[in-house]
Amino acid sequence: MLILHDENNLITGIQTYPLITNLTHIIIDDSNFDVVSKSVNYAHLVDIGNGLELPVNIEILAEEKELIDLTDKARIDRDFKLMQLDSIVSNPLRFNGFSDEQKTAYADYRQALLDITVSEGFPTNMTWPEIPD
Repeated sequence: MLILHDENNLITGIQTYPLITNLTHIIIDDSNFDVVSKSVNYAHLVDIGNGLELPVNIEILAEEKELIDLTDKARIDRDFKLMQLDSIVSNPLRFNGFSDEQKTAYADYRQALLDITVSEGFPTNMTWPEIPD
């Protein structure tokens, strides 16, 4: 497997044999494919003087990157739900037709969406709030 990297030794991609590239790379055993693929654009190769190698903590770096990716996805999902909600509550013609209980339910739902990032289990095992009827 080829590990592609930039001038700062950041892992920028991987290729499996027999692909050929003119990009800067090192060659490693294919057994590390899963962990390296999870750390692309996050982990840096280590300069050992006569070459580069994977960092010894590559598994930890891959887990960190996976958590960052899950956090980013959850925030994107939350922002999309907020955008959908805002199209309802920011429309006075629509929102003024709701009862006080419905308005409170939508306000509570909006706050629950805003609070999802500090909820228990975020971002791996959280429970999304239910949109009011």
